[in-house]
Amino acid sequence: YTDSHDVANTTAEVLKVVAVATCMAGLENVRKSLRDVGRYLAGLAGNHKYVIGNVTRRVLKLVQETFDDPDEEFSIQENIKETLSLFLDEFNQTRDTMVINAAVAEQIHSAEVILTFGRSATVERLLLEAAKKRTFEVVIAENSPRGDGHALAKVLASEAKLEVTLIPDSAIFAVMPRVHKVFIGAEAMLANGSLLAPAGTLLVAIVARHYSKPVVSCAELYKLTPLFPLSAMADVKLLHPATILNEEIALEMPNVNVVNPANDLVPAEMISLLLSDNGECSPVGVHRLVKQLYDEVDVPL
Repeated sequence: YTDSHDVANTTAEVLKVVAVATCMAGLENVRKSLRDVGRYLAGLAGNHKYVIGNVTRRVLKLVQETFDDPDEEFSIQENIKETLSLFLDEFNQTRDTMVINAAVAEQIHSAEVILTFGRSATVERLLLEAAKKRTFEVVIAENSPRGDGHALAKVLASEAKLEVTLIPDSAIFAVMPRVHKVFIGAEAMLANGSLLAPAGTLLVAIVARHYSKPVVSCAELYKLTPLFPLSAMADVKLLHPATILNEEIALEMPNVNVVNPANDLVPAEMISLLLSDNGECSPVGVHRLVKQLYDEVDVPL
């Protein structure tokens, strides 16, 4: 269990060191160095590759802007160092900004029943913060076979003293009628407002839509990627079939192919609201944030 915020923060710190060390050789050299390091780190990151790619693109844009409009009183190296230091300071406040944001408090009311799937560090922080002000119930689908919903249930019950119900994934449809809102995390927010989320999240969204329940996605801006669904899904990792199919049973079905994707693509039309450290956002407005945060030339790293 690795918090994506820690991954993003470490990536930003590494890229700052790279940028400061190479910027004296010129803009093209520092951009090449940042791209090389970003691609290398993303290749090692597994599920966090989108986060690393997004942080790399953000740093590339900041470096470009610094070269285009430097403070003449300082060297370019000092300018780069100052710019990225400010970025890191702002970045380190992301968690607090995310949970204290007024929009968060407005999304959960007393006596409501909130359903979530598995364990998302972002959703966990939001629920813990909301529990300081309101009393509500949380229903957690365990996310089998990973089962990380068990850990979230333990945290919410012990630390926040919330009423928590842990259910198998097969009970989502039965429980949904008594739920008021669904909160889900995401590994990436795509440029069209869709989400790349842990496998099983799409099931939750489909059931919520069937019962007309609002689905709120919680993700920091460093998860916002300029990629579109086709590009993202083409790169989805496939997990070993043994996690969902017993080996003895598999041997009895030699001609059956078992596909076990790590992620689901949740279409934008199934998402009611996106919550980030930038506040509330409708999925249809995501493309404007993409243009603000990244340069088009940096989309392919």
